[in-house]
Amino acid sequence: MLSPDVIAGVFCCLGVVKNLNMSYYLIMRLIDRKRILEAIAKYPKAGTQLKDWYLVMKHGKYQNLIELRQTYPHADQVGRATVFNIKGNHYRLISSIHYNSQTVFILEVLTHEEYNTNAWKKTWSVFD
Repeated sequence: MLSPDVIAGVFCCLGVVKNLNMSYYLIMRLIDRKRILEAIAKYPKAGTQLKDWYLVMKHGKYQNLIELRQTYPHADQVGRATVFNIKGNHYRLISSIHYNSQTVFILEVLTHEEYNTNAWKKTWSVFD
């Protein structure tokens, strides 16, 4: 029989963390970090805020938009996408969050002006 510590280690490897009540919950998985790195290269003025967003989301645990807004009050649901303001609303990070599996898909990072063209809505089919 496996010890509780071994079982907890296996769960951690699977992206599951044990809390103090001995129950388990998933931690957020962020896909695709590459988009964040590309956005930092393209928009260096937003680099610090994008890195901060990534770290906060990676260690976050949200069951729905209401809980997410406790950390990010200006996060908006636009169709199936969740949109975050970055660097005082100069940039927008577009994501798809699957709360049931604790997975965040990073779709795109745009300037506010690029976001306002609404072309991203067609690219990511957020209303289909």
